[in-house]
Amino acid sequence: VGCDIQIGPSGVYNIAMNATVSGDYAMRLIYNGTNATKSPYSLRVVPNIAIASSTLLTGPAERSGDTDKAQVMIITLADIFGNHLTKGGNSVVASVTNGAELDARSIRVEDMANGTYNLIALITIAGSYSISVGLGDIDQTLPFSPLSLTVD
Repeated sequence: VGCDIQIGPSGVYNIAMNATVSGDYAMRLIYNGTNATKSPYSLRVVPNIAIASSTLLTGPAERSGDTDKAQVMIITLADIFGNHLTKGGNSVVASVTNGAELDARSIRVEDMANGTYNLIALITIAGSYSISVGLGDIDQTLPFSPLSLTVD
């Protein structure tokens, strides 16, 4: 990772860098051929805010099931650089329709507090359904939304 170093008016050096991959790093500073005091320095780069277009969905490839069985899919939030978020607290919303809005209890999103969210559909009436998923609100759709689900 490259960086920009500037000396401030008081003789203090300012270092700016733009890291795009989250993780733990060691930064070695060398001045006139000698390691700076306490170098290398440890730093941690954490994921940025969640971006809808970087979000992933995992779950069964065949999106069909029985009326008495919940369908569970996992949503993994990521930042603009594709770094998976490591904590929860984001608003992930979902709705399910088969032409008319259904009871809100038939779909829910659980925050797993680690950057993943369980999308759980428990539909009790057989038919074909469309599940819309959004980040923040239903209009900020995730790249895999809407999903099709067939319930027998």
